[in-house]
Amino acid sequence: MINLISRPKRRRDERDLSEAIPIFSFENDKVVFRDGHVAVGFQIHAAEMETWSAADYASFNNSLAQQLSSFPEEAVLQKTDIYYYEEYQGDPDAREYFEMKTQQHFAHSMVLHHHGYLFISFPPLGVKKRNGIHPFNTLLLASRSMLGNVFGRIEETLGVVEQQATEFINGLQGVHGVTFSRLYEEELKTLYSQYFTLNFEPGSHEDIACAVSADLNGIQVGEKRLNLISMRGRGNFIEDAVINIHGVTAPYTYLLGNYMQIPHITTTTIKLEDTDWPTLPLEETKK
Repeated sequence: MINLISRPKRRRDERDLSEAIPIFSFENDKVVFRDGHVAVGFQIHAAEMETWSAADYASFNNSLAQQLSSFPEEAVLQKTDIYYYEEYQGDPDAREYFEMKTQQHFAHSMVLHHHGYLFISFPPLGVKKRNGIHPFNTLLLASRSMLGNVFGRIEETLGVVEQQATEFINGLQGVHGVTFSRLYEEELKTLYSQYFTLNFEPGSHEDIACAVSADLNGIQVGEKRLNLISMRGRGNFIEDAVINIHGVTAPYTYLLGNYMQIPHITTTTIKLEDTDWPTLPLEETKK
């Protein structure tokens, strides 16, 4: 006899989380995305916030801009900061007065932990990028993101990303005390599993097998609910640093970091784009 087990019907707007993830595969310690982009990941070991002055923030940002100048159009630099609660782990062998008092104060308390990551991704080689939309474009072009086989020169793309990402990190390694360590395949898989399942316990690596759905109030991932806030398109003058409420020089995004005492993820993305293309058709028409 075959027993048929009835399963609850899936909501119309639900889909498997694995279907929504943009990752195609992991190759040679890199992430290959479905659109052909290839990314290399690093964990950031940052300096203590109190040790940097406003001049240090400006100097680091200048170094970052110089390193980005060699990247091709459509390259993406993405910094992801993950803040999650974990029980305080002090030094059991602490003997200094301040360290002992700190350990006594926070013992068995849940405190906010932070890990930062940097991803560098390049577009696929040999693929014609979709032109920007302007009055002289056709709707046909506007409906396509890439023209051609995005994996046609994947081996070459992997090599170029490896070389340029290594040069980029070497140019920033140790600047004002900031260091980077490479994420290899197993570390990449663990990080993405934690990111998409929202379980950041050390060593956790879950299968991505849950439903995801969205409505006007947020996104439901399995049993967890998210609120998403995007600052894209919001014009503002960005400073290198700000003075926080304690009078300490802090990064511009300080209020989105440790200041928010709740588990959360922040992502800052820099994408290299050709900003001259909107005027080119007009100039050609004028000629």
